[in-house]
Amino acid sequence: MANTNVVKGKNVIVEMNIAAVYYPVFCCKTMEFVQSQEIIEITSINSGFSREYEAGMSTATLSVTGITVLDNTSGQVSITYLIQEAIRRQVQTMRITLTSDAANSLQITFDALITSNTLSRERG
Repeated sequence: MANTNVVKGKNVIVEMNIAAVYYPVFCCKTMEFVQSQEIIEITSINSGFSREYEAGMSTATLSVTGITVLDNTSGQVSITYLIQEAIRRQVQTMRITLTSDAANSLQITFDALITSNTLSRERG
């Protein structure tokens, strides 16, 4: 029996909220969402021989690569939109949608600052 809870890479969409509507961030070929949890050492004289920790601040990064469009008129967010200073310097609402083979969806919504953009090409 096939597992219908599987999410394939082609069923992951990264979107950005623009004027209360979510638009795909260009044509993403790859996406990586990494969440990191800082730990704070709280070892004391009563800790014995083991160090003790508690949760500190957390952070996350989202990296995407793919084919861009010239502007946002095709219903996708272009890199030329993302590199504008007015966009980069404002907090943006982003959403990652995961859809399983059985068409069940889960969304991760978060606020983001755009910290870098890269425009490159592959020889093809």
